Amino acid sequence: MGKLQYYQGLVEGTVPHPPIAEFIGFKVVLAEEGRIVIEMECVREMLNSVGAVQGGMIATIADASMGMAAVTLLDDEHTAATAELKINFLRPPGLKRLRSTGTIVHRGRKLMMGEAEVVNEEGKLVAKATSTIMVLDEEK
Repeated sequence: MGKLQYYQGLVEGTVPHPPIAEFIGFKVVLAEEGRIVIEMECVREMLNSVGAVQGGMIATIADASMGMAAVTLLDDEHTAATAELKINFLRPPGLKRLRSTGTIVHRGRKLMMGEAEVVNEEGKLVAKATSTIMVLDEEK
């Protein structure tokens, strides 16, 4: 199974989601070459002391969508890892479903650059992220 096919299997439900996805409750809902869409239901356990969804939860789905998008572009000899992550939080998301769309905007031999937009159920932009992603040899 190729890497893109793996992520398409997540969408179709024929492949189990990774442990982090199960732990925080996100699902891959779209997988294309260089593009992944993740949805996450915000629940009470994700709230910080002021009653807002903790920013790390939002950063996690942004990072995951960009990292997975990078992997869809790689062959079986390579994998990817986040080298740098930057995120701007633009508005409180509310206690609803969030959607992160991660896209690879530059692909080099050793580095990629990703962008992610996280929106709430109303389609309002909650956060914008960028990531530098390292291309690594897959350990056998």
